[in-house]
Amino acid sequence: MTTLVGENSQIIQFRRLNISIEIVRSGDITTDINVEAPEGLFEGEFEPSSWTMTSCDGLSAEELSRRRHDICNHLHTAGMSLDILARRTEAGETATVGRSGDGNDLEPILQIAVESLSELERLATTNVENQSA
Repeated sequence: MTTLVGENSQIIQFRRLNISIEIVRSGDITTDINVEAPEGLFEGEFEPSSWTMTSCDGLSAEELSRRRHDICNHLHTAGMSLDILARRTEAGETATVGRSGDGNDLEPILQIAVESLSELERLATTNVENQSA
């Protein structure tokens, strides 16, 4: 994950996943969140062969299932979080950085999305031999 910070925006890039999130702020108010991601990444049928950690020979059925389940869980969590953020920012909702406890606050949802995408990027880059632990 790479984070680029400008005067009024922050861009978080997940290079292995080809995803970037631009967070536009006015002062400490988040006013817009723009996401660029490969089409279909969070939708449709899961394709295990596109993930190195599920496409190696010699995995037991149980281990393959565990790895696929782990990836799918993070894909769903990230996809749902990004969808909620898109809908709420399109509706004009904003968030104050550092504020919590408000049902309209976007920051916790953004944090969930970033954590899930960080884990997906880790899973996409993990050395297959080190994953059997």
